[in-house]
Amino acid sequence: MSNTWRSNRPIQITSDLERFWRDGYPKIKKELQRKYPKHAWR
Repeated sequence: MSNTWRSNRPIQITSDLERFWRDGYPKIKKELQRKYPKHAWR
């Protein structure tokens, strides 16, 4: 699975979704929360 950014560049590529949600997403979320503070991050 590949998650893409607005420019259609991959920000994360994974074949293990369980590990992505546990380890990868929190790191991406921190970065994107700083860049887009008005978005409701969950």
